[in-house]
Amino acid sequence: MWALRRASNPLRNLSSQSGATTSDSKVDDGFFDLDSPLETDKIGTFVDKEEDESKLDSVEVAHCSIGSSDSKSQANGEKKPKRTSLASLPFKVVMEAPRHSVNDALNKWVKEGNSLGRNEISMTLSNLRKRMFYGKALQFLEWLEASKRLDFVEQDYASRLDLVAKVHGLHKAEKYVNMIPESFRGEIIYRTLLANYASMGSVKKSEEVLNKIRDHGLPVTTFTCDQLLLLYKRVDWEKIVDVLMMMEEENIQPSPFTYRLLIDAKGRTNDITGMKQIVVKMKAEGVELDLQPKL
Repeated sequence: MWALRRASNPLRNLSSQSGATTSDSKVDDGFFDLDSPLETDKIGTFVDKEEDESKLDSVEVAHCSIGSSDSKSQANGEKKPKRTSLASLPFKVVMEAPRHSVNDALNKWVKEGNSLGRNEISMTLSNLRKRMFYGKALQFLEWLEASKRLDFVEQDYASRLDLVAKVHGLHKAEKYVNMIPESFRGEIIYRTLLANYASMGSVKKSEEVLNKIRDHGLPVTTFTCDQLLLLYKRVDWEKIVDVLMMMEEENIQPSPFTYRLLIDAKGRTNDITGMKQIVVKMKAEGVELDLQPKL
């Protein structure tokens, strides 16, 4: 995420006509993360997806919501650890085990003396998510918590919450939120729930979660605002202006996604001048525009 310096408010005067209605109801999904982008899908369905095993070893291992120690090591001047082969991770164990015996397979793997630190956990979850094996990713997290192999922090609970929503639906996800220890029910938890509601186009539920964030005295972040913008872009363009005004009033810094959405909104109303004004503002803020990803 680029840093945005506020010499002046970049949202001021950019929201005019952004609430204009449009006949184009087909919108590409494009924004969901906890810290880094995570994929979205149709929630409420078991979505394990079989893929060509020959592709697995060549995939780049990405950072997952459960943090690894790589960034800290590099910050301290330590050498970056060598990339771990997928075959040496619990990823291979989870992938090869039938659903009913994942726990037994993992217990056996650990008893054989294999390492299971946050780095291995992060890469395993990241690769399961990439392949949309959400059911098995959830089983892995449930095993970690039940076997006390991982001391859960808020991001870990948020990762499990997201998987519960994907595998079992949002009703179960709501119930899971109430099971999370209160001390870990922070902004990350609620923004994860909001993002899942937004991906389903549920305005009422998304706004209820926003109210909970405020009721608990938690900060309304750029991520939350972008989720609302994406939601309203799909279902109620007039509310986009409300979100932009809230961001201005509460000094919430826009993200590159916020700018892309504004440019898209201006483009849909053929407001070429407005599009150019936004690009000028972005350059003034030191933000580079990547027009490749679709909104």
